[in-house]
Amino acid sequence: MNKGQQITDPLPHDIFIDILADLRQRGDLTTHTICMLMGIRALRISDVLNLKIQDVFFSTGKLRPYIKNFTSIKQKKKITIPLNPKDQDSYFVRMFETYWHLISDRDPASNLFEGATTPVLSQSVVKQRLKRYRNDFNIQCSPHSFRKHACREMFNNKVPISVIMKYLGHSSPDITLRYISVNSQDIEQAIDSINF
Repeated sequence: MNKGQQITDPLPHDIFIDILADLRQRGDLTTHTICMLMGIRALRISDVLNLKIQDVFFSTGKLRPYIKNFTSIKQKKKITIPLNPKDQDSYFVRMFETYWHLISDRDPASNLFEGATTPVLSQSVVKQRLKRYRNDFNIQCSPHSFRKHACREMFNNKVPISVIMKYLGHSSPDITLRYISVNSQDIEQAIDSINF
């Protein structure tokens, strides 16, 4: 952990859903879409803000099935990010289609998320937009807590730690386990599942 770095837990799923609903209700589709990429696809904020329109959408506005050969800023290597779930009517796909209507007139090579006066939205702006939820839900709410939410959801859906670790680009399972944040309820459920 870097000096001065905050430890954040994964967002509880119900709070993740409430934050998305609130952002949508406020009409903040930009932050909403950023949070979906972090909280559903486990992307780092630095990678999300580095995406280009053409990385995510075909010229027709249809969501690409994958972002291929995207260079992750932190990992410094090319990664593939699944985008398009099999269910075309999923919330994820519908919200991206809605976002397309906000950006469809822009150059496909431009950043997916532009700032008000800059060609790219900054991390500090996203953090500021999420700050309100610290008080609303009495939680640490940072961009990284959304990434950890996605990890926790993978774990809850029985995705093996080794697969989660590989997907996230972690160098050890210990890092991935910190993201998942195993709690006392997990231990109780594990004990209860043992049959002798």
